[in-house]
Amino acid sequence: MTKKPSLILSAPYIGNVAQWKRRLAEDSIEFSRRSFEVSGEPMLAWGAFFWARAEGLPIPGWVLAYLDKCTDRLLKMGFDDDGDAQNSAAGARKRNRRKNELAPRLAAAFGFKAVGKSGGARNPFTAVDGIEGKIRVAWLVEKHLRECGKEKEAKLSTVEYLTSRGHKISYSTVGRYWKDWRELAALNRPE
Repeated sequence: MTKKPSLILSAPYIGNVAQWKRRLAEDSIEFSRRSFEVSGEPMLAWGAFFWARAEGLPIPGWVLAYLDKCTDRLLKMGFDDDGDAQNSAAGARKRNRRKNELAPRLAAAFGFKAVGKSGGARNPFTAVDGIEGKIRVAWLVEKHLRECGKEKEAKLSTVEYLTSRGHKISYSTVGRYWKDWRELAALNRPE
């Protein structure tokens, strides 16, 4: 099986590698924040935490607020509904009845939902899967737009560039990533 080429190797660097990685982390954190505000998906906060730590950036306030909520919920799990510590005799009896509830309770403490909207199982990693790739695609459109000055041509050039390197991506997908990027950039412009 042929391994798909990495977008990190396909995308042109903007500045030096360290600057490029920092910009990618900053943009990934902001993209995650916007998505988290809409969806509340916990993996977005964890992804932002990772990117901040990896690049030595401050942990964003919204990530710290999420972690504070998780901490509060986890600590409250140590007490029964009536406030008895779970190491009490009453707590032990209740704990035995609820031992099969631990995994869902832990997931809930971190904000993970057990099922998707349709009632089926869901994968929380899909929320962060591809954020960096989407940003890199948008950067390519931005690069091509600077070169040619026409948005449609820039998106077509991006599709051609990526498909020539083994990526399967459509014009509409590139357009969607570019639209998301433009919205993100508009929110980050100083007034």
